[in-house]
Amino acid sequence: MEPSNILSADVLDIIFDARNKDYGAYDLRKNYQRRLMKAVLSMFFIVILLLIAYFLVAAIKPKATAMVVVNDITLDKIADKQKIDLPPVIPPPVKQIVEIKTKMFTQFLITPDDKVPDNEKPPEQTELVDAKIGT
Repeated sequence: MEPSNILSADVLDIIFDARNKDYGAYDLRKNYQRRLMKAVLSMFFIVILLLIAYFLVAAIKPKATAMVVVNDITLDKIADKQKIDLPPVIPPPVKQIVEIKTKMFTQFLITPDDKVPDNEKPPEQTELVDAKIGT
């Protein structure tokens, strides 16, 4: 392209100056606006046609005004024919609460044996076999 034509040339012509314009990319870019407008307008008309068809079908379709009759069912008739004797409900046996003896088992202070009162002495291991330890 000549330097005098560069200022008045289209950007697309400058990009494809020394390239092959026949394989399709040049034509696709050159006619992009026209193809975009065709696509937008065609989608607009399709949506308008669908809306018109929807409203026409809704206007032509008759409204269903038939009432549904519901027959009530009386359960007394069924209950008389099929009387079921249920066995009496027996409550489960009450579990007896077994009291667990507790022994005091806390942190100890190291003191001589003769200075420890009897109520603060640690329990023997044989006493703790079936006891729950607590404070």
